Amino acid sequence: MAKKRPYVSKLKMILPERSMTDWADQMTEFEAEELLSYINRPNLSLYPDRTTVPYGLNVSTEFGSIHLDHTLKRVDKVYVGGVAFEPVSNDMEVMNTLLDGNPADALQPRTAVRSRSGRGRRVRNYRENEVPFEDVATRAREDLERRD
Repeated sequence: MAKKRPYVSKLKMILPERSMTDWADQMTEFEAEELLSYINRPNLSLYPDRTTVPYGLNVSTEFGSIHLDHTLKRVDKVYVGGVAFEPVSNDMEVMNTLLDGNPADALQPRTAVRSRSGRGRRVRNYRENEVPFEDVATRAREDLERRD
């Protein structure tokens, strides 16, 4: 007879991506209950984090979003106003501070930022010597006169 695991079953029902249910099956009942106590709230939204493979979980809050890794057991990063921060610790205990306490106490600036794949920064073309406005205006006037 199958072992009843009500918290894991409920977690599998609310996860937004079907591929995440395999990871939920690997959780213990206590881990599933702890995760549900954090993410099963009316003011939170759950989305799959498609920036990583296998998919993680984004928990959208009123201050930003919390990104969990694919195992649903560790907090990967936290975005506040579009700026990425690292949690003080990656375990699920930090979720308590993020959601119920002061989120600033659980965050630190990111230490390593990924490069842009060797592409480098795009540089705009510009002139080293600025052209006075009068010269630009006369050239524009000449161009318009030639057009007519």
